Amino acid sequence: MGFRKARRAEIGYDYVVVGAGAAGCAVAARLSRLEGASVLLMEAGGFSRNPLLGVPAAAVLSMRTPRYSWRYDTEAEDPDPARASSLMAGRMVGGGTGINGLMYLRGHPRDYDRWRDVAGCPGWGYDDILPFFRRSEASERGENAYHGGSGPIGTSRGRASLPIGAAFLEACARSGLPVVDDLNALTGEGAGLYDLMARGGRRSMAGDYLRHVADARGLTVITDALVTGIDIQDGRARAIDYVHRGRRRRVEAGRDIIVAAGCINTTQLLLLSGIGPATDLTSHGIAVRVDAPQVGANLQNHAAASLHFAFDAGMTATDRLRGGGLLTAGIQYLAGRSGILAELPTPAGALIHADGAGADATPDTQIILGAGLPGKGRGWNALLSGTPGFMLMVNQGRPESRGSIRLRSADPLAPPLIRNGFFRCDGDRNMLAHAVHRARAIAENGFSAAIGVQPQLSSRFALEDDVDALARTIHRHVAPYYHMVGSCRMGTDAGAVVDPELRVRGIAGLRIADTSVAPLLVNGNTSAMAFMIGERAADFIRADADKA
Repeated sequence: MGFRKARRAEIGYDYVVVGAGAAGCAVAARLSRLEGASVLLMEAGGFSRNPLLGVPAAAVLSMRTPRYSWRYDTEAEDPDPARASSLMAGRMVGGGTGINGLMYLRGHPRDYDRWRDVAGCPGWGYDDILPFFRRSEASERGENAYHGGSGPIGTSRGRASLPIGAAFLEACARSGLPVVDDLNALTGEGAGLYDLMARGGRRSMAGDYLRHVADARGLTVITDALVTGIDIQDGRARAIDYVHRGRRRRVEAGRDIIVAAGCINTTQLLLLSGIGPATDLTSHGIAVRVDAPQVGANLQNHAAASLHFAFDAGMTATDRLRGGGLLTAGIQYLAGRSGILAELPTPAGALIHADGAGADATPDTQIILGAGLPGKGRGWNALLSGTPGFMLMVNQGRPESRGSIRLRSADPLAPPLIRNGFFRCDGDRNMLAHAVHRARAIAENGFSAAIGVQPQLSSRFALEDDVDALARTIHRHVAPYYHMVGSCRMGTDAGAVVDPELRVRGIAGLRIADTSVAPLLVNGNTSAMAFMIGERAADFIRADADKA
């Protein structure tokens, strides 16, 4: 098992996969096991060689390392400059799984049933896709109805050696939320420790597919290869144009090209290749191959309001890592892959219904506990210089508002125009305001009842009690997560970019396999979703190969 590294792509392959993130590694590794197949996996970044990336708690640093990430600035959408923001995605073999917060949270079963029942994607309900989640996973919990036991991606039960984790869960319980063992098996509201994508105290990454699944005879990987276009001839995707170490190159695909470059880069690549809204493409001098108005539309992301609580009770990461605490934690980690550094910086959370509709209601909001308050500076100094306390990050799980991705120019090196589109629907803003009220109640009432200490809300939300006033404050200060989906949405209607087998409409030999195809955002995190999509894409392609 394994793969072959290439200095440059050869003349042609059966399958060319663009992007070595979660979905790209999954689909490339699975296809490499097809009898006699040749697969090329192309990645704009390189292989990670920084051992810090493997340390779970170091996620607070790794996601901000420019060498391993794409960084995008979004456009301001009204006179308020706070509406512009920055987005990030992984730029390395492993993609976002090499720099993200390691949280393994798939989303509620009803979130995926909505793909089938609301978005019109047959075969994508929860019961349909659960086997593909399980196939990708090797859970510390062992194989059961919800988790896989022998997949390439190791996941572990959540742990919280910091007392703030247990205190948060006790506060949730006293606020009426059930505390559960497995948030991925949740049927209604609940709180618990997050499972993490780690095995033996080390980060699990999409690159594990290449080591544990891929057949070395069938897979070639080329890094530092920036794909600039898809060559489409006679209605079929024939080849990929790319730049490798300053030289323009081309590689042909005999069967399929699978684009798995992430929500933003995949969308930009389709537009550059002439697949998108015809008027936009012609304005940039790009020949229209398929007039597809929905390419770049339907962008969804989690909008978040972060509540900062001063909490000088000796229970948070800031308290424990000051002085000689960081050195002690480092020794503990090196000696046994245990302690604070082997755990999530966001160890616990809650899935709730924003307006308190009841324990059986489908959660539409996520509350994430941040175990410390960052201060000024960079790296560990940002955490160690912070005020003792914690954060509650309140994420709107299933927004109705939509953003967009458009070309800035026909230059592949020019960043695209991205608009978050947050709160274009007033209901989204009001829902998040209700959720913030619930999060504040958990902190202000639950903590006091649980441990007799009252945390002090130190953020701009402290004085807002009226929901309408709180909604206006949230509108000004909302921040995005990095959970972008939907810009090349799947469906059976005429406007869908891909069909339910992930084939791009109007172009033969071209599929998309990443979160851009998700028609609706889920109330969870998106790495597990991306693995699932990659697994499904591989199955669809294998089925076509068997018919040939």
